[in-house]
Amino acid sequence: MNKQQSKAAKEWGFDHWPPTKADLEKAAACTASHLAEIEAEIASHPKLKQFADGVTAEIEMAMQLCRLRKRAKKTQAQLAAALGITQGCVARIESGRPVRIDTIRRYAAACGYPGIRIRLEVPRTAQMA
Repeated sequence: MNKQQSKAAKEWGFDHWPPTKADLEKAAACTASHLAEIEAEIASHPKLKQFADGVTAEIEMAMQLCRLRKRAKKTQAQLAAALGITQGCVARIESGRPVRIDTIRRYAAACGYPGIRIRLEVPRTAQMA
């Protein structure tokens, strides 16, 4: 095992590298258990849940934008050139940070999707403030 593999094994709690299928299944089960605990904790705090829901929506939007770019077979640099911005700006757009609606429209148009629709969905359980 080289240094890089040794470091990876240590970070993931394995004593060997590459991990076996059983090692990965055990790690996945542990991760799922921790995720369930985190979700339960978030659900028990309304303000935290509201924040988490907002972050989740931003990440989902970023993933959709990234998929559009990849479907268009463009690199971040190529898309940046089409938009007249830097590759770093495209990376920030795809990172899950808040993005303006006009930026989303320009991004989609540069990917070959000029007629996108943006919908606002209000959950049935949502209450007016």
